Amino acid sequence: MWIEITNNGELDLRLILMLGASVKECEKSIGKFGSGLKYVFAQALRYNIPVYVCVGKNKYELNKKTVILRDKPFEQVFLGDVALNVSTDFGQHDWKDIWYIYREIRANAMDEKGFKEDMVSSVTPEEGKTKFYLPEEFLDYSDRFCDPKNFIWTSSTKNGQLFVNGVWAGCYSNLPFNMNYPWKLTETRILDMWTVCQDLIQLVLSMGTTEQILAFVTSGLINDYAFRFYQDETNFDRCVANLKKALNSKWDKWAFTSGDNEELTSAYVERGYKLFPTSHRCLIERKVASHDISVVELRILTDSESKMLLKIHHKISAVDGEGVCFPKIRITKYKKIKGAADKDEGIMYLTEDTMNDIRQHKVDGYVTYLHEYGHLKTDAGDFDQKFVDWFTMMCCKLIFNNELED
Repeated sequence: MWIEITNNGELDLRLILMLGASVKECEKSIGKFGSGLKYVFAQALRYNIPVYVCVGKNKYELNKKTVILRDKPFEQVFLGDVALNVSTDFGQHDWKDIWYIYREIRANAMDEKGFKEDMVSSVTPEEGKTKFYLPEEFLDYSDRFCDPKNFIWTSSTKNGQLFVNGVWAGCYSNLPFNMNYPWKLTETRILDMWTVCQDLIQLVLSMGTTEQILAFVTSGLINDYAFRFYQDETNFDRCVANLKKALNSKWDKWAFTSGDNEELTSAYVERGYKLFPTSHRCLIERKVASHDISVVELRILTDSESKMLLKIHHKISAVDGEGVCFPKIRITKYKKIKGAADKDEGIMYLTEDTMNDIRQHKVDGYVTYLHEYGHLKTDAGDFDQKFVDWFTMMCCKLIFNNELED
C-alpha cells in the first residue's frame, strides 16, 4: 500500500532542478526555501526508501546514477531520466530523521490547492494533478500534523508539541499543552527553542484562556530562565492583567518569588500565600515587586521623616510645575531593592537604607525617591518612554537648579 499525496496542478520540473527556487508567496506557506524536495530525494535514496512522483500523466521513479568527479564517485539524484544537480550526500549531516521526507512532501502539497491524502494500492498518474507516493510506514508520523487553525490545545496522549502552520517543528516536553503558531523557521525546519520560549510566555498570557494560563504557571515552567518577559514587549499590560485574573480565579493570595530570597519567602508563607518560584527577576516578578515589599514588615513615617520627605517633595513639585500631592509612603525592612511604587494603590515603598541615605543627604537616596515618585506621577514602568522622559527631564532641572541642596 502507498500513501498518495495529491494537489491540483502539474509540477514544473524546473523547480526541482534549481536550488533555492520557491514560488510560495503566501505568509502562511510552509515551504519557502526552495530546497525541500532536493533534500527529500537525496535522503530517500540514502535510506533506500522508494518514492514515485506523478506529474500529469507522467510517472517518475526516484533513482540514482554514479558519476565520477576528480576520480571520486558520487551518486547523483535522478527523477526518472531528469538529473538533479545534487548527490545523495546532500543534507546528510542534518537530514537524518526519515520523518523529514513525509513532512516536506505533505507540507508542499498543503501549500497548494486541492490537497488530498489517501491510501492506495497502486501508483496512478492523473492529468492536471501532481502526486507523490510514499510507503505506508510513514503514516506513523501522521500525528506530526495538526489543523492549521489550532492555537493552544491539550491532548490526552501527548503534549508539549510545537507546530508551525500545522506542521510539527519541535517540542518542549514540560509544556502542559500543544501549540500551533506561525513562528519563523530556518533552513533546518526546526524551531529555535530559545526564541520560542521568549515568545511563548507572551502568547499564552495574552491569548490563552484562564485554564491554559493556570496550566502554564502551575507547570513550573515559569521557573525556567528561558521564559523571559519584559515590559517593552507587545501586550505587556494585557498579559499582566490576564495573569492576575487567572491567578485570582483560584487563589486569594499569590506571589512570584526568587528562590534565594528567604526573607520574602518566609513572609509569604506566614501569610498563607500560594508561591510561584522564579529563577530570575523576570518582569512578572518585577511587576509585583511592590507587592513583595508589602508583605515584609512595614511602618509608617515618623513626624520628622514626614517633614524631611515633604521638603524634598515640595522642591520636586516646584520644578515639575504641576503642584502634585504628597504620596502615601511606607517604610520597609525589605533589602533586595531600594524602593518600589505600587501605581494601583498609589503607595511608595522606601527601605530603611534609602531613608538613611536621605538623612545623610546622599544622592542615592534622593534619586530613589525621585525614581519611585516618577512611577506614581507618570503611571508608567521603567521601560516606558513616558517615564524615561519625565525622569530625565526632572534630573536635569534639579541638578541645574541645585534644588536638592539644603
